[in-house]
Amino acid sequence: MHSRINFDRCLFREGYTDAASSYIILSDATGTRTLFSYYGLPEMTVQELTDIVETFSPEDEYIFHFEV
Repeated sequence: MHSRINFDRCLFREGYTDAASSYIILSDATGTRTLFSYYGLPEMTVQELTDIVETFSPEDEYIFHFEV
């Protein structure tokens, strides 16, 4: 079966099987949110990001979202 989703720009980390995960806890008392994240994966390198960005067409618009 052919997928319409293109995974060509996805990174694969050899030897890692658990995906990153996040949990959001909402306080009923204050309405605040606390975000807990676990990333057992190595961070993306500048070179990996550069290689991916260079595959995009300069004529199109893109949105990049970063969490730091």
